[in-house]
Amino acid sequence: MRLFIAVELPEPWKAVLDRAARALAAGSRRGTFSRRENFHLTLAFLGELPGPEPALQVLEGVRVSSFPLKSGPPGRFPSRNGDLWWVGVEPSPGLLTAREALAGALDRVGLWMDPKPFRPHLTLGRQVRIREDFDAAAWAAGLPALTCRVDRLTLLRSQRLQGQLTYTPLYRRRLRGI
Repeated sequence: MRLFIAVELPEPWKAVLDRAARALAAGSRRGTFSRRENFHLTLAFLGELPGPEPALQVLEGVRVSSFPLKSGPPGRFPSRNGDLWWVGVEPSPGLLTAREALAGALDRVGLWMDPKPFRPHLTLGRQVRIREDFDAAAWAAGLPALTCRVDRLTLLRSQRLQGQLTYTPLYRRRLRGI
């Protein structure tokens, strides 16, 4: 099973991100763009595991409070095969605490976590090649600021179903209130 732990996003966020991804797609020569139902914030990518049990143990052991989430400016990770375009997420203290708690819990049960610095972002498109006439500055200026409160973490399974990348929630862990 290909698993990861994430923050599921509320519908108003998904609507804005979907519009942003569609506008990006319209201004691109090519790319693979995220589907509305797949928008999420990855906190820990676990990769292939024989089953969800170790990840469930990790989530049960994480003791963090709910926290605010705020979108940031968009950006991209350049790549030879086309860029990964995203909307940023502000690295708030609560978000960073949740990430640290997950990293520690994963380490205690022997699960690997990518050691690269955490750059919270919401992927809009992969392998994107924008057209020369695409006004990225105007596109970015049109993105509204988004805020919400995160009150749960979710274990998601990533798989291809009928040729489509699909994320299926396997478990949701409620966070403590403030």
